[in-house]
This record gives sequence, structure tokens and C-alpha cells, in this order.
Amino acid sequence: GHILPHGGTLSNLMVSQSEERRALEASCTHRQEMSDRNACDVELLSVGGFSPLQGFMNRDVYEHCLTDMRLLGTNLLFGLPVVLDTNDDTIKEGSRVLLTYRGQKLGMLEVETKWQPNKVKEV
Repeated sequence: GHILPHGGTLSNLMVSQSEERRALEASCTHRQEMSDRNACDVELLSVGGFSPLQGFMNRDVYEHCLTDMRLLGTNLLFGLPVVLDTNDDTIKEGSRVLLTYRGQKLGMLEVETKWQPNKVKEV
């Protein structure tokens, strides 16, 4: 049989309907070009490679991941922080952002929390 994804359920975040995709893209107020690393993270999130995550970590999940190496709420082992880096001060909590990589549209996110990650603690 198949090996179950981490947490038991595969998180498939792909939008297959073109109308839904266009509506999501049209709702975006910002565009963010991804770094190589962030582009890989978007791809892994989209296809379930970071299951059970449903998107980038918010601050509470991130902090819990750093201190306990587990996901907040489920207590599943997860020692890798998955966050989106940006220096764009115009992107605020509640912003909808179209994520691109080398001109290709990768995904969309709604900013839940924005903070400065602790890169020293991540190591």
C-alpha cells in the first residue's frame, strides 16, 4: 500500500478550475517575486510536500515550531519553519499577494501575520 502523508492527510492546495484561478489572481493587491528557496516552498506547499501545512506558517505556528519542533495544535513533529520572506513594507496583514517566480504565477496567499523571523534561532 501507499505510505500515508505526514499527519495522515495530503494537503493539495492546487487550484484546477481556471475561473477560480482567475478570480484569485484578480483579488491580489500585490505581486511578490519569489527567491529560489521560497519558490520551492510554494511548490512543496501546493502539492502536499509539507503536509499537513495549508500554507506558510503564521507567527504562532512558527514560534511553536522553533521552540518545540512540532506543529501548534496537532503536536505533529515538524522542525522546519516554512515562512515567506519579504522586505516589501507595502504588504500588510490582510493583503492578498500573487506569488511569482521568473515571471510565472505560482500561487496566491492572504497575509495572516507579518513579523521578523528569528533566523539565528532557526539554525
